Amino acid sequence: MSCLPKTLSALLLAAALLLPVLPARAQSQAVVSEDWSQYLGNFRPAIAGCRARALEWDTVVTKGTPMNQGMVGVRLRTADGRRFDCVADSVSGAVQRIQPLGSDAADLPDEGKPVFVPNDRPQPRGACVRQVAQTDGQIIGWLTYTAC
Repeated sequence: MSCLPKTLSALLLAAALLLPVLPARAQSQAVVSEDWSQYLGNFRPAIAGCRARALEWDTVVTKGTPMNQGMVGVRLRTADGRRFDCVADSVSGAVQRIQPLGSDAADLPDEGKPVFVPNDRPQPRGACVRQVAQTDGQIIGWLTYTAC
């Protein structure tokens, strides 16, 4: 087994831990969200840890949920529609578990409202896309909404 996935995982996690996040921005105006994405800055280490463990899948985040004992629940979705549940530490990003969901698994409340598309994926198109940037202005991804 190559060391590349572990090295890439470590780099993704380190980047997520070191850089703060500004609130979502739309056309250079700050946007205050009242959905799960308002906690995106706090969830970034867990999201990075979960995505790093799922490197073989091209994933977006459909939901982040705070849990007990400093953990975050992260729901991932692949380009072909498969979904995974992941639980990771909110500070270190260490993954406690990740598991695939069956096609009959119920959606979480407000799942996909919005979807976070990390910047390692192509920028989504559409009217209901908000850019997410760090405090230094670097884009970390986009939030996509079903309605504007």
